[in-house]
This record gives sequence, C-alpha cells and structure tokens, in this order.
Amino acid sequence: MIDLQLLFPPLGWRFTFPELGMPQLTAYLRGRGFSVRQKDLNAVVCGALPEAPEPGLLGVGLRRDPRLWNHGTPAYPLDEVLKAARRPHPLYEKLYRGHVRASVRGARTVGFSVVTAGQVLPSLYLARRIRSEMPKARLCLGGPWASASWEGLEDWPGIFEHLDYVVGFEGERPLESLLASGETGFDPARVPGLAFLRNGRVVRTAEGPGVALEKLPAPVFDGFDLGRYPTRWLPYQTTRGCEWGSCAFCYHVFSGRGSESKSPAKMVREMTALAKGTGIRTFHLADLSTPPGVLASLGRTFSRSGQPLRWRALVRAGPAFTPGFCRMLKAGGCDTLYFGLETSDARGLRRLNKGISLKTLGADIRACSGAGIGVGVFILNYPGQSLAEFRKTLTFTLARAPALAHAEVQRFEMGRWMSGRPGLKGSLAPGWSKDLNSFNVPYRAPGIPMAVFKAEKEAFARSFHAACRHQDPAADNDREWDRKEGGRPRLLLVEIDIDSAYRAVYFPFFQGLARREAVECKWVRFAALGKLPLDSDGVPLPPEDAARLAAHVGEFRPTHAVFNFRPSASLLRALGRGAPACAYLGPRDDRCAEPPCPGPAPVPILPSETDLAAFLGLARAEPATPDYGWVAGNEGALAIESNPYVVLGSVCGYRKPFAANPFFRGVDLSGCSMTGGCSFCRKSEYFQDISEGIVPVLERQLSALEKTCPRPGGRRLQVWLLGDRIVPCIDAVAEAVVRLRLSPADFKFETRVDLLLKNARRFEAALRRLEGTGHRFSLGEFGVENFASPELERYNKGVTPCQNLAALRLIAGWESRFPGVFVMAGKRGGMSMITFNPWTRPEELDTNIAVAEAAGLGKIPGLTSRLRLFGGSPLEAKARQERLTARSFGDPLLDTGRMSFFAPEVPWRFAAPELEAVLRVLIRLAEDPVGADPLSRDVSAFVRESGLRGLSIYRLAHLVVLASQDAAWRGRRVRPPQLLAAAGRLAAEHPVASGDGWDAGFWSTVEGRVAVPGAVRPDADLRVPRSEYPVALLWGPGDCWVELVPRSRPGDRFRYGAGRSSGSGPDLEALRSGDELVLGKETFLVLRRGRPLASLSGRAFLWWRRKAFQTDFWRALAASRQRPGPA
Repeated sequence: MIDLQLLFPPLGWRFTFPELGMPQLTAYLRGRGFSVRQKDLNAVVCGALPEAPEPGLLGVGLRRDPRLWNHGTPAYPLDEVLKAARRPHPLYEKLYRGHVRASVRGARTVGFSVVTAGQVLPSLYLARRIRSEMPKARLCLGGPWASASWEGLEDWPGIFEHLDYVVGFEGERPLESLLASGETGFDPARVPGLAFLRNGRVVRTAEGPGVALEKLPAPVFDGFDLGRYPTRWLPYQTTRGCEWGSCAFCYHVFSGRGSESKSPAKMVREMTALAKGTGIRTFHLADLSTPPGVLASLGRTFSRSGQPLRWRALVRAGPAFTPGFCRMLKAGGCDTLYFGLETSDARGLRRLNKGISLKTLGADIRACSGAGIGVGVFILNYPGQSLAEFRKTLTFTLARAPALAHAEVQRFEMGRWMSGRPGLKGSLAPGWSKDLNSFNVPYRAPGIPMAVFKAEKEAFARSFHAACRHQDPAADNDREWDRKEGGRPRLLLVEIDIDSAYRAVYFPFFQGLARREAVECKWVRFAALGKLPLDSDGVPLPPEDAARLAAHVGEFRPTHAVFNFRPSASLLRALGRGAPACAYLGPRDDRCAEPPCPGPAPVPILPSETDLAAFLGLARAEPATPDYGWVAGNEGALAIESNPYVVLGSVCGYRKPFAANPFFRGVDLSGCSMTGGCSFCRKSEYFQDISEGIVPVLERQLSALEKTCPRPGGRRLQVWLLGDRIVPCIDAVAEAVVRLRLSPADFKFETRVDLLLKNARRFEAALRRLEGTGHRFSLGEFGVENFASPELERYNKGVTPCQNLAALRLIAGWESRFPGVFVMAGKRGGMSMITFNPWTRPEELDTNIAVAEAAGLGKIPGLTSRLRLFGGSPLEAKARQERLTARSFGDPLLDTGRMSFFAPEVPWRFAAPELEAVLRVLIRLAEDPVGADPLSRDVSAFVRESGLRGLSIYRLAHLVVLASQDAAWRGRRVRPPQLLAAAGRLAAEHPVASGDGWDAGFWSTVEGRVAVPGAVRPDADLRVPRSEYPVALLWGPGDCWVELVPRSRPGDRFRYGAGRSSGSGPDLEALRSGDELVLGKETFLVLRRGRPLASLSGRAFLWWRRKAFQTDFWRALAASRQRPGPA
C-alpha cells in the first residue's frame, strides 16, 4: 500500500515539459514521511496524438454566442461536463485500462493535479472509474484550477459525485492532514483550504497559511518519463506571487497575496542537484514574474560556478536590465526573458495598471538582445481596445522584430474572481456561474470582434516570423566565471580616484550595510590618472599600485570586489590570481562605461544598498548608517581631497515633458528612458529619493561622517551634498550643520538655476547662519548649459539665458559679501555648459563666447563641452531621425566622455558642417589639451602669435567662428589647419587693444539705451553718432560703429546698406559687407545675399533712437558685469 498516487490528467496540450505542482507536492509529502507516487498522464496521451485534439474529442463544445468577447472558445457547462463524465469515452477508457488502473492499485488516496479547465472532465471520468473499482480510496482534486474555482464550488455540488475533496491554493498542508488522518474520526472541517460535500451542500474551509518557499524541498521528477516531452526543460520555482501584482488583466494573481523568493543559495543548490540527477541542464523558471534580484543571484552565481546551466524566465520591464546586467545574466546561463508589453499605447498601459513605460521596455529589449539573450514579448488584446491601438502595438512589435525571438499575441480572459476590477470594460454573461472554465468565463465586452482579432494575429505572425532574427536559445554561454560557494560574503570596495565627479558615492552606504549585517568589509582608495588614455579599455593602475591592490586582495580574500569605475581587463586579470573565486562588481551608472574589451568584465549593480544586498544574499531592511572609513592604497590617496558624499535623495526632480517641446515634435520618443527633464540628462535615475524629512537623514549621515571619515594631514573635509531638496531648505541645512558641532568643513552642492533664484533669500539666511562657524558653502556645478535661447530649448532646460546671467550675478555678490563663508567651486567657476550639439549654429556658439568674455568667467567655459549623446535620450532619438549620428568620432579628442570614463556615447555630426573644424580647433584652446598632435601644436602657435596683439582667448575663439562663416559663405569646406590660418589673418587685421575707455563707454551706452525700451532723443547718448538710422556699436578695442541705412523697416530682421562708420577690424568689415541683419533673442547674425556671413552675437549692439533691441539680454549681460550682491 502507498499513501498517495498523484496523477496529472490530460489534455493539457501546452505542457511541453513537466508541470511543477506534482513534483513539488511529492517532494514535500515524502519529506513528511508519506509514500507518494506520481504519473503524468498528459504526456502519455499527448505523445500518442499526432496533433492538438479537437474540442469534440474532449467531450466539450464551443461558445457560439457572437455577442461574447470569448466567442468561439471552449465551453465547459457544469451539467454537460458531468454528463460526459458518466458516459463511456474511448480515449479516456483506454487511458484508464492501460495506465491508470495499475498505477492507482494499492493507493489509499488518489489526487488529480488540475491546471486547465480542459483537464476537469478527464479527471472526473477517471475518478468515476477508480471509485467503481476502489470504493475505499479517497479521491481529491487540486491545483491552480481548483484555486481559481474556489468561489464557485458552492454552486457545483455535482463534481463531488466522484470526488471526496477539492484542495484549494497551496496543497501541501491540507494533503498532509488528509494523509495523516485515519479511516474514522476524521473531520475535514478542521483542515484549512478543503472543500467537500456535507448534507448535500458544499462546505469550504478557510484557507490556511502555506509552507514558505524557503522551507519547501526541491521538486522530484521520478515517475516522469522525461524522454516523452517535446522539449528538455525542467520547471523550477524561485518566487511565489508577483512583486507588482496589480495588473488589471492578470488572472494568475489572487487578491491579498504577497510575493516571496527563495534564498540564492537554495536556488543554486537545488537547480544544480536537479541537473545532475536528471541530466537536463535547462530550466524554465515557473514564476509569475522573476524579480531582478533573483535573476542577478542566478546569473552571478552560475557565471562563476562553471555549471553550464541554461534558464529562462518571465520578467517585468524595469531599469535593472542594463547592457552590463544582461551580459552578466547571459554569462550565467540566461537563455530567454519574456516581457509583458501588452500594448504600446501609454493610455492603454495606464488603463491596465501595467506600471511600466515603453521607454524602459525598449531599453530592456535592446540590452537583452545585445547581450545575446532571447527576448519574448506578450501582446494583449483587451476589452475596449480600439483596432487602431491594437494594430499600433503589432506595428510597434514588428519594428523591433530583429531584436526579438518570440512574440505571443493573446486575448484577454476574464477569470472568475476578477469581476469588478477597475480598468476592465464589460460584464459577465448569463450562465457564467455554471461554466467550469474559471480562467475564461463567458464575458461580454466592447472591442475588436474575435474574427478580426484572429485575422490580425495570423497576419502578424507571418510578418513577425519573416522579420525577426530568431536568436538561438541554445547558444552557449560566452563567458564562464568561477565562484566561491558557501560562507559569508567578504566585501572589498576599490575606489580608483580619477578626475571625475560622483566617485564612489555609495561606498559609505555599502560599507554601512556590510557592518550592520556582520559582513567583513574593506575600502581601499587609490589616486590614479587625471584622464584616461584614449586607448584604455578601463581604469588602469600603475604596476606598483596594481601590485598593492593584488596584495590587499590576496590578504583579504574577498568574495566580492566592488569598483567605483570599470577596471581595465589587465588589472582584473592580475587580481584574479589572488582571489580566483571573487566576483567583481561595478556601479550601474555613467561612470561604469562598457567599451568592448577582452577578459572578464565587472557585473553592473544598481547604486543602492538594496541591490547590493540582493547580490550578497543579505537581508533587506531600513537604510544602514553609512561608514566613511577607508585605507589608502597608495601615497597619492593621502594627498587628494576626500570628497565624501551625503545623499539626500534624487539629484533632480525636474520633469518638464519632452512631448510638449516643439523641438521634439514628430520624433518617436518611445525608446527614451525618461518622459521629461533635461533632454541630455541621465543622472536622475541613479539616485533614489528618500521618504523621510531631509534634516534627519542629513544629521544621521553627517554624524557618521564626523566619526568615520579619515582626514589625512588634518585637512578640512570637502563634503558633497546631493539632492534637489537641499536648496529649498538650505537654511534648515545650515542650522543642522551648526547644531551638530562638526569640525569646520566645506559643503558643496549642485542646483538648478531656477531653484537658486527662487530660494535666494533662504540661501542668504543660511550664509549668515554660517558666519563665524568655520563652515563654508560652496557651489560645485550648476547647469547653465548655454546662453542662447534656441540651445536651451533643445535641452528642454526650462530656464532662460537671462536667468542664467542673473544667477551668475547673484553668486558673485555672495562671494563678495560673505568671504570665507561662500565660494564658487568647480573647474569652470561652478558652471556646467554644453556648447556644442548637432544643431548648434555659429551665431549661438558665438553668443556663449561673448557672454563668457563680457561676464568675466575666466577660462572660456564650454570649449570642451560637446554634447555627450547617450542612447535612450530624446536628443539621440532626434539625431537618429535626422541622420546626424555617425559611426565614430572624427577626432579622438572629441570623445570627451570616454576620457572621463562616462558610458559610451553615440557619435554625431553637425547639421552645420563648418562647425566640425571649429570644434576641433576650440577644443585645443582649452587648458591642457590631451595629446600633442600636430593640430594642437598649430593651435598653440596661433595663441602665441595672436597674444602679442593683446587679443584675449575669447577674441581668438570668436575669430575662429568668423573665419568658418566666411569659408561657408564662399562655399568652401575648410579643414582645421586652413581654418587656423584664416583666423590668423583676421587676427592680424584686428585692432590692438589700447585701454578700456571705449569698453566702459560701450557698456554705459548699452545700459542707458535698454533702460528706455521706447523712443529717445537723437542726442540721448553723445557717444553714439547722431543719426536717424540704426547704428551697430561694436564692443572691443577702439571706437567702432557702423551706420545701417535701412532698406526695409528696422526690426528683428531687415535689409540695410552700410552708411557712415568708424574704426577697423574683421567685425566692422563684416557689417560693411553685409546687406541684411537677423536678430534673435541673443544672437546677432549678418547676412549677405540671403546667406549667413558673420556672427556678432554679444559683440554688436544695435542702437536706434526709435526702439531698443534685445533689451532683456543686454540688460542681463550688462548687469552680470557689475555683479552686485542681492538687495
């Protein structure tokens, strides 16, 4: 005798590998001391049939009512199913005689594990036959169908004609109670999750707690003929439930149920044992949605274990699937990932409560496909969806077919327990309560007719299979990593301090997490190169420093080493000899670039304690108190500034929609990683917001910093405060700093210009509070980006050039009024700029050069600030649409992001081709240009020779732009050497500087004219020649002006002829040669014969007694030169 015989009934045609429920249940019950056998009857029957059976063979019919949403699908009316179970059936009878009778002989209990409605009738038929020959055997039925039907069982007493019990939800404990009970004295009402017939009525007991996944043993597959299945896959469950669990259309999730996952060690141990025991090394993760942390654990472990296991999973789109993360998964055996697209319509996604964005999904598909992982998507036709939206989704998928391996189009099915969910249109049809198809009850809803849906689906399938790349799911892993198993993690943090912001931001939090979880941790800091070599595949260390790091690795023997930047392949190979089982990780942000390189690559992780905890298998709890302690890896580490970071939430909450910007009209933004914000930015996704107030978080981190952060040589700390919530409460921040009685320190932060202007009074109050404390506030970098309105609009910046200039004036005033309390920081006076992008015009570039000179910003900011065009940004989408992307950078010095070790950029070219040579020259005018190439030497000679005439670097940059415009007007495309020569000739014609008398007079004239926007007397300014016509005044050496005799009404654009003039030089000659003037908000462009001839933006002021031009810009620019403090 045996305690239990489990049967998986036919006909579930979709099961091409063993279903997991029975093997899992068998393993548990055997572990509790019961004898259990199992048999898959579905594999027996389906293996004998040449193709999927017709519904008539199963004894069921189809839904014929054309008004039904699920018209034409199988119907399982209760009465008809019960009648069919009582009638002889040749297929089922043959199955019973040939396979069931012998299997159940001697079993005290027989259980049917039912997943689909199609298995109910065979189960009832076989139960009737077993009862007829084994009247004392207890017969029960469970599985997902029983759980889905739980609410309807009270109306279905007839199914208990051949069954004793129906087991709902997790069946381990109910079956354990059944098997442990004797023949007499057993009260099923005491067993949770059990349904049975008593006095002609169905009784359902309350559901009890299930067995935690972590406590379940590994499934067992004895009794399964694994050679019968069409595919060689084994199911394995890592996670129960769904972390999201809120999709309106999903019939897999029951309300009130959470999500839980097994520990990484258990998963790896069990999967490895199953592969060894069965000889099958391919796994289907039988999860509703496998969380990224679980995927990471599997990928990381298997990639280093040498176990050639392959696996596939269903996942939710999200930011975790970066290219590096996907490569790690691929190396760890990931074969295919299936994403739920459902619809490509944003409104439809909201209606379905999907909780994803198309931009993120698009990025996930590209990352997975690029890593060699097969990608599948699910498409849903849901009630109320228009045919246009459905076709839009099919087209969206076809456009991405080359990156996909699978696409499954499904039609919504109404689960019995789902009625009343928000977002679902329609109503249950008459007779629904008596239909046993609990996953797809009769339902009426508006939308696409079934016949149209099938036609669209078939047409799509043909097109998709013709277009898709069909990635090979059997491809071998392209990397194998070793991994040290067992024991507690040992964490080594390696900071390589190159010249870049945001270095090792999260290391204190990683170390704090390790301390809290009793994990051995060591943080080693190295000072390294200021810039990366152009041919570097990662951050290198000199041989002597590499040897020191290898000594740390050999002594500490870490299981995981986290780098703040991607280390070079040679460095990783050297370290591998000291700890061959160590897993090398790198933060998933811009600073973990991913150029192709040989050898191992660090695994990317999200810069958060939660993500690191998932990798290390640690508990996820409240944020740990950071630990800023580090040891020096070389002498240079003791000399550099410490720059510890205090993280106070998201860096930037600015989210102006891209779709509202006319610059992006007509651009497909579906692949973008964000829907709003600055169009060039990727920073916001790397720093997580905080839920509590900013002051408690600040105080906790600053207290930890005071206690743990080293101060080599007693130097004062340079503390970076990160978070866009800082400036709006900067006075409270200052109060907290003073209250904590910290050692005097500099507190640096970033902010937006508009936030700074809005909170100027709070900021000034904060500076007053710091007076006499020894503390100092320092503005690191704030995003000015540009002083030309068209450029700021392209960047979706949300500020104006006048606001930028006002912020500069405000900051300069604080520097003068609060010496020792406030200071600018950063390489360019606290400003960050992006001067060049594919759409930059020469007159816009010239505006920035002129503003830098007029406002006295020091070294020309932005000469090297070429737009870093990253994939997934709106600017990248527009550049690709307009074919402004390129295969490579024409000049290695243009790859500025790579030198600073940002993520790889998308190379691009200018729409105005003359600017290519301009950029190559101007980038070498910057301080310390990298590389002594011939062009750099030519630029140095140009600067020396021109400097003898007293020309500033600003004037030289302007002359380079002017020379490029002259060449473009003449139809010549010059190379940088010819451009330099032309600029040199212009410099020779430029008047020599002779004092600042005219300079002061120029600005006095500008201020006087813009103060009165309307008409003034002809003699209002004696420094301007008396004229009825507009006069262009030139800012610079000498008394230079040109009278512009209008040939059309003077305005923002008018034709003119040159009249009287005074002075000499290239700018004056351009005005004399031109015949038309075009004024933008800031730009001043001279045309000749309808074509641009010269830009004099910020250098020529148009004075006319009848009207003032560009008043806002010139007023702000003149005020920025004065730089008074705030009132």
